[in-house]
Amino acid sequence: MKKFLLSLRPSILGLKLTSYFVVFGFIIGYLSFIFVTTASSRHGLQVISSTLIPLIQNLTDTREGELIETILDREHPGFSRLFRYLERPDDPGHGDVRGTLYFRGTTDRTWRSIRLDDKNIFRSAAVSDIVARGLDKANRHSLYSDSAPFWGKGDTAALFIKVPGFGSRYTYIIRMETNRRGLSSFIKHDVQEFILFSIVILVVSLVLGKLFSWRILRPIRALSDTASRRASGETDSSFHLARRDELGELSIALNTMSRNLDAQISEIDRRMKTMDTMNMIDKAVLSSVSRADLLDRVIGIVSDLFTSASVALALYRENEKGFEVLSLYRHAVKGILGERPFVPLADLDPGHARNITDLYQFICGSAAESSGVLYSFCCGRIINVPIYLRGGYLGSLVIGKDDPGDFPAATIESITMLADQVGIALHSVKEFEEKEKLFMGILIALTRAIDAKSKWTAGHSERVAKYAEEIGMHLGLPEPDLRALTFSALLHDIGKIGVSELILEKPARLTTEEYAIIKTHPREGARIIGDIPSYGKILPGILYHHEHWDGSGYPAGLCDEAIPLTGRIITLADVYDAITANRPYRSGMSGDEAIGFLREQENRLFDPRLLGIFLEILADRPKGELK
Repeated sequence: MKKFLLSLRPSILGLKLTSYFVVFGFIIGYLSFIFVTTASSRHGLQVISSTLIPLIQNLTDTREGELIETILDREHPGFSRLFRYLERPDDPGHGDVRGTLYFRGTTDRTWRSIRLDDKNIFRSAAVSDIVARGLDKANRHSLYSDSAPFWGKGDTAALFIKVPGFGSRYTYIIRMETNRRGLSSFIKHDVQEFILFSIVILVVSLVLGKLFSWRILRPIRALSDTASRRASGETDSSFHLARRDELGELSIALNTMSRNLDAQISEIDRRMKTMDTMNMIDKAVLSSVSRADLLDRVIGIVSDLFTSASVALALYRENEKGFEVLSLYRHAVKGILGERPFVPLADLDPGHARNITDLYQFICGSAAESSGVLYSFCCGRIINVPIYLRGGYLGSLVIGKDDPGDFPAATIESITMLADQVGIALHSVKEFEEKEKLFMGILIALTRAIDAKSKWTAGHSERVAKYAEEIGMHLGLPEPDLRALTFSALLHDIGKIGVSELILEKPARLTTEEYAIIKTHPREGARIIGDIPSYGKILPGILYHHEHWDGSGYPAGLCDEAIPLTGRIITLADVYDAITANRPYRSGMSGDEAIGFLREQENRLFDPRLLGIFLEILADRPKGELK
């Protein structure tokens, strides 16, 4: 019942259909009025003429003679009364019918009319050419009408009747005419009938219009509701009408169109996601600050596109004859000083080694297991997509899924497009690595030159950088901050380049003046690095690595959180390496002694939170590596 009531809800199309039916009903009523008026007037003329002809014969006794010879130029009282009645319709009691009698001889082709003069004597008179032409046409038919079509406006209807039996030497035609009342006259004189007729037409039209519109709109509403559901995202909705008419064919066509649209939208969505992923890779190339950061971003971006698959990126090392593997699920080592898992080409299964530079699919099995981490991250179908740039093989994009079925052609197309974009990223990685290695080599050479000023500090800056980087990684520092921390730690003592070896190598305690010179090296180091563009982020670690948590340090005497994080981290790493190393005036502490000293300086020299992290790092080291 509810569904039926909903189907009766007003709609613009339903109102239009109902209004069309109302208009159509009044048109039918109007046409019915025209038809009834036309038919009744014609029928009335025929009835009157069929009655009139025998009456004339009886009045004039023409069964054995000619009618015209009986009445012409004579008086005929009976026929005169009948003739006057037909000829003068304006007499009281006269109806709407009038008649005229015409004749012509068989030898004389001229039509004449019969008239009654003032003395009641019948005379003949010539007719006009227009009337004669009408009589000629009527002579070829038993009945003939020359009236104009009736369209509801009042006019006169005429009927020509060829009269038989009035003689053989003459042809007789009676022209009967009557007034046809127009619609305006009907409304004026029959108001009640007109109102009743209009109400009947209106009610019938409304009922029929509502029924027909409901019948027509029901399947259209079903199609419209389905279209609305699909527009709102219900792509599983289908157009279904169990009909064999045009609407049924329309529902089939709409279903076909919907399936095609769904396929095209899916394809467009796939291509848009691929293009978006390629764009994100471009941005990663431009915004990454390190090799590891760029590779991690590329793998993460590609993995986001294939959420149900595992993704690995294998960078081919020509010199080492093997692959450096970056897997989304196997971040073996992090940090800019670390290395990624390496798979020698000789360790690969022979089949994989031959096809590594081609696009191919295979099901993970013993061959994949023998290839190490390169193919061991998945237990289903794996696809190897080679990455080329300028004709040179750079590596492979390896994607695996648990489903053993083949990768669809559309997916392979997307992966291939991404592989081309990843090729650009890998090329950038190679260029970045070369620059980074050169830069790191320069930094390490510089720090070694500084450390070499004293045999007691050899390797000090590199060890401090490793300790600081480990602390930063445990803190979860972003890649840019971790790089800045490492560079700061490597260069934290660069200011000592201007300190005399005599002071650095002095076996006894320093004098106040000598210690004052030593205390200048943080500011001197910051001054040296400050002249290098874009190195502002590493300055705090160099400038504040001798500040203490309790404010007793130098050069600014900062305390607590006012000391930059990089300064607090390097302070901890620097002190630990210094106390565990031998100096000209003392021997280095053992591991346990150093840890004890660090604990004593909690809340004095060191940030207690950072100290706790560093102690955890030291606790994970073997005993022999604590010093």
